[in-house]
Amino acid sequence: MMDANLTANAIHLPNLAHNQHQRIDFPPFPPPSLGVIITPFKDFIPAGYARTVDEQGKVTEVDVHASLPTVKLATDEEALQR
Repeated sequence: MMDANLTANAIHLPNLAHNQHQRIDFPPFPPPSLGVIITPFKDFIPAGYARTVDEQGKVTEVDVHASLPTVKLATDEEALQR
C-alpha cells in the first residue's frame, strides 16, 4: 500500500528516488489563459437568467453574466421525434 497525503485538490506521493514529495493535482486542470480570472466557488454568486423583450415583442432569455441568449434544450420526447 502506497502512503499518500490528501489535501483539498491534490495528492502528495512520496518520491522514493529523491526522498521528496510529488504533487499531483486532481483532476489535472490546465493553467488558465493569460488575462482569464477564474472565480472560486466560494465567491460565485448565482444570478440566473433575465428575459428581455425587443421592439417586435419577441421575448429572449439571456444569461445575466454574459448577456448571451440561452439555447432551448430538447426534452427526451422532442429528441425522439427528430
